[in-house]
Amino acid sequence: MLTRNILLNAAMAICLLVTFSNCSSDNDNKESNPLINPKYSQTIAKEPAWVETKITESKDLSIYVIIDKGTYNDNTVYIFSSCCPLCDAITLYYDKDGNPVEVASYKDVTDVTPLYRGTDCTPIE
Repeated sequence: MLTRNILLNAAMAICLLVTFSNCSSDNDNKESNPLINPKYSQTIAKEPAWVETKITESKDLSIYVIIDKGTYNDNTVYIFSSCCPLCDAITLYYDKDGNPVEVASYKDVTDVTPLYRGTDCTPIE
């Protein structure tokens, strides 16, 4: 069962990357200005290196990426989703080590803190 879940999460991650790379915008020529949470840039040393790598990759891949941090069952989770209005995207959850986590509902995640928003997503306030 665990192998099936890992394979399912890997397939979803691939679909998410394909979705992000295929989405386009009428504003593709506008200046790239990813919206990174100012508080995040001050606490970057406290986040796992793989999260910073994902943020860096996201800047290059998509204007629709959303990366948040939250708490699920008393553990830190990182939430990867999309704000693409025309894409059928899924939300992926990972633990602090980058392992996939099954979350029944986004509503079960507490203390959600925005870490990164693509240029076409709603800005972090």
